[in-house]
Amino acid sequence: MLKSGRLSPYFFNTGSLDDGEGIMRLGHYFAAALLEQFGREGFDVIFGPAYKGIPLAVAIAASLFKDFSVVKKFSFNRKEAKDHGEKGSLMGHLIAGGERVCLSMMCLPPRHQDRSP
Repeated sequence: MLKSGRLSPYFFNTGSLDDGEGIMRLGHYFAAALLEQFGREGFDVIFGPAYKGIPLAVAIAASLFKDFSVVKKFSFNRKEAKDHGEKGSLMGHLIAGGERVCLSMMCLPPRHQDRSP
């Protein structure tokens, strides 16, 4: 069951990935699937929701560059905004209006995005 209360036929525990090989393989598979589905220009930013989505977003962006010579920005959120140091709740690339964001394997056109992930 998802946090929203909906049932999902899929479950993958990313917390079980505890070494570089595992996370890089998963990043490669996601990167290849994104390129196959959306092409190089079909998205602008990889977003990794806190907490488990953060290493996945980084691994996808790293694989896009290393394995496919595609440079994409990544971004992630904090569960709670900070009021000191690097303030705010969004880290990495600051998502701008009009950018197409990939959230895990779901890419959203700009009109469907929540402006504060």
